[in-house]
Amino acid sequence: MWSYDPSLAPNTLGTNSAPEPQAAAGPQIGDFCPGADIGRTAVDAYGNAIMCDNYAWVLNVGQTPRHPWVDDQVAWSDCLQTATEDECRARLNPAG
Repeated sequence: MWSYDPSLAPNTLGTNSAPEPQAAAGPQIGDFCPGADIGRTAVDAYGNAIMCDNYAWVLNVGQTPRHPWVDDQVAWSDCLQTATEDECRARLNPAG
């Protein structure tokens, strides 16, 4: 700890300037990420390339990021191009 007033706490940096602010910590492997970030990449505190995939930050190994809700909506839309709603429900949700 230091103060601009050296009588309170001397500045160990040897100057009267304010210390450089610390960089904010970014995402880390295992952290939650919102759907809007899926596909985004970053570097964690250890220098690892990471990616937001399926709502979590994971090691980026060149995978295609997954977004289950969007993927399901695309599958539904694609199905409706060639089948009825009932057929698509049966194809895409066989248990329900």
